[in-house]
Formats: sequence, C-alpha cells, structure tokens
Amino acid sequence: MQPYTPEEIDEALAEFPEWLSTDFAIHRSYSFPSFRAAIAFVNAVADLAEQHNHHPDIEIHFRDVSLSLWTHTVSGVTSRDIELAKAIETI
Repeated sequence: MQPYTPEEIDEALAEFPEWLSTDFAIHRSYSFPSFRAAIAFVNAVADLAEQHNHHPDIEIHFRDVSLSLWTHTVSGVTSRDIELAKAIETI
C-alpha cells in the first residue's frame, strides 16, 4: 500500500473540508455541547474503527475531540484513512 500524495489527499477529501492534512496524516477537530456528548462521539468512532480495523489517534479535551489518521506501516495517508474519515463523517 502506497501513501497518497498531498494532491491525492486533497482530492479524496474535497467534500470534507474540515479535515486538514499535514505531511503524514489527516486531522479533524470537533466541539460538542458537553463532555458526555464528546465521549459518546468517541465511543461511536471507536466502534467504526473496530469495524474498519483501523484506529485513529484521539485526543479529548473536555468538550473538544481531535482525531488524527494515518497508516503507520507506510508513515502516510492511505485509502484506509480516507475511508475511515468518510465513515466518521456519517456519525
């Protein structure tokens, strides 16, 4: 599996401009009305991650949740990351 180029990442996430790319990952932050809502979202992401057998880095700061996705084995963004990001957008 080859990592995507920056152009391929931008193209793949064109319909999801909230996702930002860096040199090796894609990131998105979310804000929720309460800590419980943030944790419910994290639990839903965990369920999706298990279904996809691909797990994001998750940071929780009270009502704010940040996700980072990249494929560790290739040190870059692959189709697995894009697919999971799109699935997360359905939550």
